[in-house]
Amino acid sequence: MASAALPSAVAPASAATRTDAAGRGRSLQLEAIRGLAALMVVTVHAGFLSQAETVFSAQDSGVHLLLRRSLTDSVVMFFALSGYLVGGPFLRSLLTGTRPVDPVVYAVRRAARILPGYWFALAAMLALLATGTGFSMWQVPVHAFLLQNLVPGPESLALLGVAWTLGIEALFYVVMPVGTALVRRVHRGPVRARRLVAGILLVWMLAFGLGLAVDLGMPNSPWWYPINLNLPFCICLFCPGMLIAVVEACPPRSTSIVGRAGRWVVARPVLIAAPAVLALYVSARLMEEPQAWVSRLHYQFAAAGAGLLVAYGLNARIAQRLVVRILAAAGKVSYGIYVWHWVVLSGLIRLSIRPARGLAWSAWALDAALLVSLTMPLAIASWFVVEKPWQSFAKTWTARYQERRVTGRRRSAMPLRPVVAGGGLRTRLVGAMVVGSMAGLLSALSLNHGAATNAFAGVSPQTVIPHTASRQQAQPMVVAGTAPTPPPDTRPIVAFGDSLTLSWGVPASQSYPVDLQQLLGEKVLAAGFEGKTTAQAVDLLPQALALDPRLMVVQFGTNDSCLGVPVAVALQHMETILRALDARHIAAVIVGTHYDSTRHNSSPICAHYLPYAQSWDQGLANLALRHGAGLVLDVLNGLPAQADGYHPVAAGYAVMARRVAAVVRIVEGQLRPSL
Repeated sequence: MASAALPSAVAPASAATRTDAAGRGRSLQLEAIRGLAALMVVTVHAGFLSQAETVFSAQDSGVHLLLRRSLTDSVVMFFALSGYLVGGPFLRSLLTGTRPVDPVVYAVRRAARILPGYWFALAAMLALLATGTGFSMWQVPVHAFLLQNLVPGPESLALLGVAWTLGIEALFYVVMPVGTALVRRVHRGPVRARRLVAGILLVWMLAFGLGLAVDLGMPNSPWWYPINLNLPFCICLFCPGMLIAVVEACPPRSTSIVGRAGRWVVARPVLIAAPAVLALYVSARLMEEPQAWVSRLHYQFAAAGAGLLVAYGLNARIAQRLVVRILAAAGKVSYGIYVWHWVVLSGLIRLSIRPARGLAWSAWALDAALLVSLTMPLAIASWFVVEKPWQSFAKTWTARYQERRVTGRRRSAMPLRPVVAGGGLRTRLVGAMVVGSMAGLLSALSLNHGAATNAFAGVSPQTVIPHTASRQQAQPMVVAGTAPTPPPDTRPIVAFGDSLTLSWGVPASQSYPVDLQQLLGEKVLAAGFEGKTTAQAVDLLPQALALDPRLMVVQFGTNDSCLGVPVAVALQHMETILRALDARHIAAVIVGTHYDSTRHNSSPICAHYLPYAQSWDQGLANLALRHGAGLVLDVLNGLPAQADGYHPVAAGYAVMARRVAAVVRIVEGQLRPSL
């Protein structure tokens, strides 16, 4: 009998072992997806170093464009994972009719998961910004508590530019328990899986409709950002993960259509990989289309592809493969990778460290490797020193809280020493590495304050622009900051900018630099480059400096807004240019451009990207005051446009020249501001 009983005793243990192994494999595969998403985000942002984003956005087709757009959609994978991991317990409680997780326990664990690591990176970013473009004090609490997405305008892109996704995550953390409680009030007892799936699909469609209505009805409103970078619109990005959680929670022998679909997916995980790739491919093709509804549709395909990828990761048996284990290791520190890579990227741009300049595959790959190699130590340090200790603290505290609720007895307060010290030699070494990295970064910032201005080589000069008929003088639209009067000399004024400075669409005799020359009665040379961003302007600056100017009119930023370059990144490029001018004692006038409401609605140019004028104007004003430069904001305001809806007609360029000329006179000391 003993021998007969042995198999029955061994079998359950073996089954439990297999179940535990399967659970570990699923967890490892989900970590691999998270790591893959984090590395994809870092890779696409490395384009800001190599300037690869210009080539990708300029092409209508090709592998470059498709790859870049596919990488851009990687952030949607985080939302799909959160829909499954965070929303899953609440959805399962609705299916079973049981009580969901305690709200206090849930809130403490969620806060410990995202806030400490984020605050650590935000503090480093504030230290970096304090030495550069600066920031307003009111922004600190707003961003610290992830409320930036609720501020009208593009505030979500300020400071730590990637944190807009964390604001969406935080709102999702609030919506899930609140939504579960509301469903409980309406429906007592278990909710059928079919109804939950129908409800999630309905929410998905409503979120898509709301986003489309906002795009079509108020594309240039400052409220575009709070609506589209918040829930309910962004709930559609979590819906695929929530659907997977519902399907997975169905009983193994359920005869419902949802249960049968779940068993089919579990039995054939490879077959869902193809639809996932197809959905991501369609999303990449639809991305950045000028039609609002097409651009909005690409998010839905991206969400669907990310959800299918999560489903594949849950059911495929690939945990033992080396690439999965490597990605899973990156996934363990993916949160640190996500928040710290932006700090590292901003520091590199601040120091003008771009070792692989250019637009080729090799430049992009080398810059991505550099960004990953510098980010990974900080991410590992963040995990061991900040994230892991605080999560352990939250787990212990919530366990004691639950015990106290059950027994009614209060235990002694838990010391905070494990959180602060972390315990162990490894943690102390990693902490020392963090401190050293931060000290090194800040030291480099101070020692290399003007390093970017010391390595410019001369290039053959541009041709001199001829005189034309005079035009009436006008007052400047906005002026912020003035420069001291330079000594009189015969050096020229150089107009340095993009297609507006090139005066795209009109004859050379009617261009804006020609009008500016006639208005000032001084030599004006043109250095206009069509389609260039502020990053490319840094590389083109030697050509403008080779003209030996005594004053430079700098006009860039339009193409950055078209390409979605964050305001903070574009402002860092502008400050690099201004530092180079300061080092050579060259006066500067900054010309700001953005789309106003009367122009943007009719313009097919950059129709997919809404203006971030408020943050851009504020940043330019700060730069002008700090560097003693003249400033003209929104120089295109009210000017008649060409057929493209953006570039002015000849008469518009003449008005633009009058606005700039008035500020140039103030900077030169020919006029004095009436302040």
